[in-house]
Amino acid sequence: MKCMEWLEVYDVGVEEINKQHRGLVRVTNKLFHAIMEDRGEELLYDILKELEEYAAFHFDYEERLLREHEYPKELLERHIREHDKLKADVADYIQRLEGREVAMDLDLFAFLRDWTENHMRNTDMLYRDFFNARGVY
Repeated sequence: MKCMEWLEVYDVGVEEINKQHRGLVRVTNKLFHAIMEDRGEELLYDILKELEEYAAFHFDYEERLLREHEYPKELLERHIREHDKLKADVADYIQRLEGREVAMDLDLFAFLRDWTENHMRNTDMLYRDFFNARGVY
């Protein structure tokens, strides 16, 4: 398994969102590197808290932009549900970690990597043309 790389297929055509997506990739990769350096147990909580905070910041920004430009309601609601699910999953993982109910392994990294890749390639790509048609780059 290797860390996540930023690929051009993730480019949603809005530079600020691309920048924030790169930030999500960076935080996700911090988890990978901690595991590979066998420092996962000591760093997991801090990395998950950073991910929780950064994801909330990014999701708020993205959802606000979608609302401001009147993104179709059904697509917006679906998008928000995906964001809310990840936020809940990360919060649950943090809670289980605090209760010492989970161990550090590559499964968590794979889950976060897969979610991020799938969300950027599929759900986020739905708004690329929408924003660009409204002059949002």
